[in-house]
Amino acid sequence: SLSSSSTSYDLVGHDLRDSPTELLQKLNLDRSLPTLFLQECVSMYVPITAYKNLLQSLSTCADDVSIACYEPILGNAANTSDPFGRMMEQNLTQAGVAQPESCLLKTRSLKDQLDKLISCGFQRAVGCDMWNGYNCILTESQRKRANQSEFLDEYEEWMLIMQHYCFVVAKASQSCSNSSPCDLTGVHGGRNGDKTQSLLGFVSGKCLEKEK
Repeated sequence: SLSSSSTSYDLVGHDLRDSPTELLQKLNLDRSLPTLFLQECVSMYVPITAYKNLLQSLSTCADDVSIACYEPILGNAANTSDPFGRMMEQNLTQAGVAQPESCLLKTRSLKDQLDKLISCGFQRAVGCDMWNGYNCILTESQRKRANQSEFLDEYEEWMLIMQHYCFVVAKASQSCSNSSPCDLTGVHGGRNGDKTQSLLGFVSGKCLEKEK
């Protein structure tokens, strides 16, 4: 079976290349409830056209929608100063992941990730690479605990890996005010001034912001 349910959990199977309308019918969401979609290295496997169709459907599936994505960013293919990104792309191509029309190759930068979300109906998007996320989103105590859990003898390589993955959040609201007490796209010191609160820890200068 492609689905499984309990009193507190529903598991639904769906090929993301197929109709997003069918997926939403399976999910049977309550439009009145704030809805958060979490995606971890999902779009990299999906053709760009199919994924944009999915995003367009998700952005309007409820009155208050948020999405949080963790994805690789290969960087500009012509950038000769980024051998790590080129090697990463070569390895993923050999593994059959980096297909010509995949989001992995069509969404190569943090800016591309934000642009994709905004073009598909989300009204605001914020993101950072994971290196900036480690230094800004994680608290000092969280970083200290992480550093104590395992010794890193290849610190520079780890930093390069972190710079080639990103964390992005976006929101879409069907209300006139376009405001929510659970807005995940806030940025400390961002476009709305220093008083803006960031629930996730985004900091101006360490992230990118884009609005429709």
